[in-house]
Amino acid sequence: MSSAISSDIEIPARRQRGTREATRERLVQAAIELIRKGGISAVSTVSVTQAAGFAQSSFYMHFANMDECLNAAAEKVGAEMRTFIATHRRQTQERGEKDHFQAVLNLFLQERRFAELLLRHRHDSSPLGRVLGQLTEQIRADLISDLWHLAQSVGIGEEHYPRVALQSDFILASVFAAGEALLAGRVGDANLVAEELSLLTEAVFTATYLRYGKKD
Repeated sequence: MSSAISSDIEIPARRQRGTREATRERLVQAAIELIRKGGISAVSTVSVTQAAGFAQSSFYMHFANMDECLNAAAEKVGAEMRTFIATHRRQTQERGEKDHFQAVLNLFLQERRFAELLLRHRHDSSPLGRVLGQLTEQIRADLISDLWHLAQSVGIGEEHYPRVALQSDFILASVFAAGEALLAGRVGDANLVAEELSLLTEAVFTATYLRYGKKD
C-alpha cells in the first residue's frame, strides 16, 4: 500500500521536473536564437520570454537574472562548438587530410555572434567571461591532447610535452586571430586563412619532429 502511494506521488513529481526542464530549455534556446539574430543587445527578459512563448514572470522561475540565462546559452552553444571542433579535427587526422581549419573557420562565421562573444569576453572576469574562459581552456586541452597523441606517434619523447603544449597555445592563438580577422572583415577569403593556418601548424610540428622525433 505504502509503495503504491509513493509511486503515485513520484510520477507527478517527475513530470513536473520534466516540464520545468523543458521550459528552461525553451528559454535558453530562445536566448540563443535572439543572440544569433541580433547579438547580446537583443536579449532581455521580455524578448526571451516572448520568443519562447511564455509570460515574462516565468523567466524568474528558472533564472535569477539575465546573466544566468546568458551563461546557460553560452554554455550550450560553446559545448556544441567544442564537440564540432574536436570531432572534425580527429576526423581529418584519421583521413590524413591537411585541412584542419576550414570547417572551424566556417563554424566561426556561422555562429558569428557567439564567436564574437568568445573572442571579446573570454578573458573577462564577468560571469559570462568565466564561462567563455572555461570553454577556451577546454578547447585548448582538446588540442593539446590531439597534438600530443600525434607527437607520440612520431616518436617525440615525454620530455617534450611542455613544448607540444606551448605549440598548442600558439596554434590556438593563431586560430582566434584568424577568426577575428574574418569576422571583422579584414580578410574575406576563409579558404586562404585556413590554408595559412594549416601551413603554420605543419611548419611548427615538422620542425619539432625533425629536431626531436625518432629517426628510422
